[in-house]
Amino acid sequence: REPRGVCDTRRRHIRSTEELLEEFSFLGSDRAKEIVIANPNRIAEECKDFNPLSDKKYRIHFPNEDEELEKICLNSAWEQYGDPLPDMVEKRLRKELDSIRSNGYSSFYLLWKLLTDKSKEWGYAVSSRGSVGASLVAYFCGITDINPLAAHYYCPKCHRYEAFSDRPEDYWITGYDIPDRECPVCKTLMNKDGFNNPFEILAGLKADKEPDIDLNFAEDIQEDIFRYLGEYFGEENVFRAGVISTVSDEMAAFRLLEYVEKTGELSGMGPVEDKRREEAIRKVSGTKRGMGMHPGGVIVVPKGADISEITPLQYLKKYTVSHLGYHAFDDCVAKYDILGHYALSELHELEKRTGVRQSEIPFSDEKVLSLFQNARALGLKDRMPNGLSRFGTLGVNGFDSQFAWGLLATLEVECFSDLMRISALSHGTGCWFENADELSEKGKALRELISYRDDIMLFLESRGMDHDNAFKIMECVRKGRYQRRGITDGIDLMQKLGIPEWYIDSCKKILYLFPKAHTVSYVKMAWKLAYYKLYYPEEFYTVVLRHKRVPGEILKNRDSLDEQIRRMEEFRYELSFSEREDLWTMYLIAEAGERGCDIRAVLADAE
Repeated sequence: REPRGVCDTRRRHIRSTEELLEEFSFLGSDRAKEIVIANPNRIAEECKDFNPLSDKKYRIHFPNEDEELEKICLNSAWEQYGDPLPDMVEKRLRKELDSIRSNGYSSFYLLWKLLTDKSKEWGYAVSSRGSVGASLVAYFCGITDINPLAAHYYCPKCHRYEAFSDRPEDYWITGYDIPDRECPVCKTLMNKDGFNNPFEILAGLKADKEPDIDLNFAEDIQEDIFRYLGEYFGEENVFRAGVISTVSDEMAAFRLLEYVEKTGELSGMGPVEDKRREEAIRKVSGTKRGMGMHPGGVIVVPKGADISEITPLQYLKKYTVSHLGYHAFDDCVAKYDILGHYALSELHELEKRTGVRQSEIPFSDEKVLSLFQNARALGLKDRMPNGLSRFGTLGVNGFDSQFAWGLLATLEVECFSDLMRISALSHGTGCWFENADELSEKGKALRELISYRDDIMLFLESRGMDHDNAFKIMECVRKGRYQRRGITDGIDLMQKLGIPEWYIDSCKKILYLFPKAHTVSYVKMAWKLAYYKLYYPEEFYTVVLRHKRVPGEILKNRDSLDEQIRRMEEFRYELSFSEREDLWTMYLIAEAGERGCDIRAVLADAE
């Protein structure tokens, strides 16, 4: 027995059967086995299996939701494409509406429309995440600004519609990259749009999957959106989603190493000890580490529903949070992800300062595109530190890191879709390093590389594969099943169609693959920031620096910038994460000065 007040933590663990028998050995072998083995088994046999969670579906609903959703979509579609709708638009819209209606998912789209409309009413744009940009219904509802149709033209005056191409092999072309065209009917310059995102990416092969819609709201109003949701549905029906953090494989290995160093156990060499260590890591990995709150996840239950039938509650700071991790009740209640993104706050402020609305920014501006190729349009000199003048994207969300610049330098951007592919490669796992980077060195063009999940399905279909198998192979690749599980499903089908071996090998290396719609959303935000940076430098640097921590030394002595940069660069590889962030901010301030901005005024305004 431990002395009072003394706790030997090495004895505080769940004991194995052998350890328990040892603990009760003072009672004798038979009595110890009765207490440790027989009695617990008798109790377990008398207990019935039951699920403590409700098996009911808790879904919110709106009055006449199916009819209301169809009405919203049709009015928006007619406004853009005219009445009657072009055949391609009509078919896609009907397909999606029928699927949504038959599965009872109309309320999902109406709830998100409610929130996006409120954000826009407050003057803030919304950016979609995940695969919601693969839905034409979501586009016509205003939930996303990504048009999922194939590249096409439409006339804003007479509503003439023209598909850019009907060839399957042109699946990769986006509407932002096709040449300008004059309407043959009314001679008006036609609008260009379309990113060719299949609805199945969001809704599944049978179009019956519950829509997993996540949106980014400006950080400035994220809390206001949470509050508005509670006001609309009732505070007693809106809760934050809890999360359970678990021990990762890496942390389990680190803890095992600490244990070995302290106790000397499992320190031997050889296959037996290696196997024991691997088994110990496997047992520890995935165990509960702590509890917290999802950064944007919200649960909404219908009025009158009892949340205790779904999950116990806990209270973290000012929030009421589900005690269970949200995955525990996925089947009975939906989670809505209302995430915050600082770039949307920056864009809102830039709109106010410049008077240029985001919706007015063209995506065909060659000078803006050039910022992703070099920095000449900014007028930067070669003496900028560390070759930062190579590209003009410093301060542009998603394209202002050394990794992003390495991709830009290697892959050479020529159009908007190239930016999409580079962004997707930087967000995937197993996509670039020891995969696409090697293929690029061997001469493969950027559009040939596997960048996002949609293109696997569309590429295989363009080579003659049936729709179902193309989808299943895409799912295997984007979830990393070929790499993690070593499965071979679909490999023989690709080989029979003559798919190049390098392409099949690339599929096998991928662990996670980004959706195209999410990529489009990120690149559109980056493009808008690059536009403001090019044409409104003073406003751009002021706004971006307001969202960064400006080092105190610079604020105290604004003439010492070059000296501060030089000093930090001498110890570049010894800097902490926050110090590297400070260095990056100094580069941005130096760039502002090189472009003729008054650094003192910019920093004073940014404060």
